[in-house]
Amino acid sequence: MVFTQVSTDLVFGGAIVTLITFQVITPEQAFSGFTNQGFLTIAALYIVAAGLVRSGASFSMTQNIFGNTNNLRWAQFRMSVIIALLSAVVNNTAVIASLLANVRDWARSHKIPQSQLLIPMSYAAMLGGNCSLFGSSTNVVVFGLLVASHAGLNLGIFDIAVVGLPIVFFGVLYMVLFASRILPNETKEGDQFNNSLKEYTVEAVVELGSPVIGKTIVQAGLRHLEGLFLAEIQRADAVLSAVGPQTILMENDRLIFVGDTNAIVDLRKIKGLSLLNSASFLNSSQRVFVEVVVAQNSSLVGKSIRESAFRSHFNAAILAVSRHGHRLKGRIGDIVIAPSDALLLECDESFVSRFGRTPEFLLASNVENSEIPNFEKAKVAVLILVSMLALSTSGITSFFNASILAAAAMVLTRCVSGREARESIDMVVMLSVGLSFGLAEAVNASGLAQVVSQSLQGLSGLTPFYLLVSTFLFTSVLTLLITNTSAAILVLPTVMGIAESLSLSPLPFAIAVMIAASASFALPTGYQTNLMVYSVGGYTVGDFIRFGLPLQVLVFFIAMIIIPLAWPLQVL
Repeated sequence: MVFTQVSTDLVFGGAIVTLITFQVITPEQAFSGFTNQGFLTIAALYIVAAGLVRSGASFSMTQNIFGNTNNLRWAQFRMSVIIALLSAVVNNTAVIASLLANVRDWARSHKIPQSQLLIPMSYAAMLGGNCSLFGSSTNVVVFGLLVASHAGLNLGIFDIAVVGLPIVFFGVLYMVLFASRILPNETKEGDQFNNSLKEYTVEAVVELGSPVIGKTIVQAGLRHLEGLFLAEIQRADAVLSAVGPQTILMENDRLIFVGDTNAIVDLRKIKGLSLLNSASFLNSSQRVFVEVVVAQNSSLVGKSIRESAFRSHFNAAILAVSRHGHRLKGRIGDIVIAPSDALLLECDESFVSRFGRTPEFLLASNVENSEIPNFEKAKVAVLILVSMLALSTSGITSFFNASILAAAAMVLTRCVSGREARESIDMVVMLSVGLSFGLAEAVNASGLAQVVSQSLQGLSGLTPFYLLVSTFLFTSVLTLLITNTSAAILVLPTVMGIAESLSLSPLPFAIAVMIAASASFALPTGYQTNLMVYSVGGYTVGDFIRFGLPLQVLVFFIAMIIIPLAWPLQVL
């Protein structure tokens, strides 16, 4: 992973094959992660997240997170603070799964490298998880071990926020100050077709009963759409050509926008606006955007769009035309099609497979993430999410049970279709997570874990403070080798035994293990949310080391200052 660009799942797979070949672990141990509740929970959360995306609910959530800013550092700050606060009351893995896709879309639409946001997003969730006992699964496990062995100890749900909040404050400050200097700052090159500069003019109509009626341009979120410019508003027989930010929107207003493809995709996700000339389909979830380039010998050449009967021949609507990268003005139906014209279409999902290889078009490409949200399901999707969190945090059922119930509910209520649910699961991430459990089994089966555990026994001669320091460092190192929960389970009993033999309170050592196991920033394998952003963000292991290791050191020093003050080491 450090020295090659090979995909994470292939590296993990190669490691597992090697371990099985040399009989370090059995096949059952190697693939035990695929039946692990943590693994299955992540898979379920991808489906829950897909329901939020397809209903448009997460788009609204992301807009609230970032607001109308185009400033990178302000965006990083807002995102980090909000995600950290969410992770204090919601499992941090669920937060990342729910917002990952839309944060990527926001970065793309605002021409901000996603690499500047995804690692800070993961780290913010990890930092926020240190503010409550259910902020991460590791916290829950450590608390359970503590209560099982010391029933008299009392630790409130938010007691660890005493150390967690300062960690969040200084952690977010570090990320905002240094992310742009350390993390990759280049937008990845995509395919030539999708990245060619094409400017379109599209018309949107304010629907009857639209939530934007009576709002200003700014309040409706139409003022700072990156890559999209509101050129004019047509209202009855009047034309408002100088559209100010305080212009009030009215029913049946026709809004004339100029922008690129990705910006138009974001436009159709705003509830209450519909694109003029939009095609009609029985199932709105089947409506997508496709870009095509007209071939030299196409039968469409020389005909106006109205004369071409494009809708009836191709079951698609031409929303806009771009010629040599520039928009064409005038009524869409009057435009005469020329060779190499780029057409932006709204059509069903089968258009590319049916017409993409015909002589009519040189190229045909689906516009990524262009499905129209089913806003009617937005409230249902949010209700399912809230119910999942309520069930898990109240103790009525486990987070695993709550997540699979929520995933099933998303499919059953048609917030997401079965096909979309399957496609929403990122297989690279899931294979990497599943196989990582096999590597953890190898650490145990080979005796490496026992070597570490035995070395802990030598800490009994240390002073109380240095015992606390060693506990934190041991847990941090071990978390890089095996899962966070496994590291906590391995270290905590031994350290608590040593603490009791020295008449020390076990509570500060439990807190140190909790924070160290949840604050593993230096490697993508250190935490599940790191793995989730590692593959999709185009990062290298070096990015995590350079950006995450200083943060891990920072968290260590903050924890070592506050823990002994909040939870005295010596038993009175």
